Amino acid sequence: MPVTISGSGAITGLVIGTTDLADAAVTTPKIADTAVTVAKISATGTPSSGTYLRGDGAWAAIAGFPTSTAMLFVQTAAPTGWTKSTTHDNKALRVVSGSASSGGTTAFTTVFANQTPTITTSGLSAGATTLTTAQMPSHTHLIGSNQAFSSGCGNNYFTGTSGSINSGATGGGGSHTHSISGSATSSAITLNVQYVDVIIATKD
Repeated sequence: MPVTISGSGAITGLVIGTTDLADAAVTTPKIADTAVTVAKISATGTPSSGTYLRGDGAWAAIAGFPTSTAMLFVQTAAPTGWTKSTTHDNKALRVVSGSASSGGTTAFTTVFANQTPTITTSGLSAGATTLTTAQMPSHTHLIGSNQAFSSGCGNNYFTGTSGSINSGATGGGGSHTHSISGSATSSAITLNVQYVDVIIATKD
């Protein structure tokens, strides 16, 4: 039965049934926060801790990771529902644009340990070496050249010069060596890079 109220004041003892409310009479501002329960929501499916309400008004299961999905975790133990993989240990990560694989032969900490490089030398000098005859290039020595002379008997005299005279050739043109003096030093290269340990875990 319609009720008409005029004036102002408090009304007590009046009960309004659902059939007494006009359509769209209860607007959003008139509904208290958290007042609408799940049971009052018009949706298909079954609400639970493992479902969510989709935009199309259906309760749907929360999609998880497919079984065997591998992920990295910055922790020692695998989270619940995951299994820690021990196939790879003490290795670096490499980003590739093609097929994923693994490789290499030397452990991460071995490669990035402090290393001493190959020794380099500086300030070396060659020692003095006395060549033997066999090590000298073949050569000769000039003994004399253009010596003036005169001779004669009675009224006859002769003048002239003698030719140059060389010694015989000597020397074998062989090789020789030098001793080296000096010092060589080397210093270690610090390759102890900072890192963060992660584990690989697969979805159960």
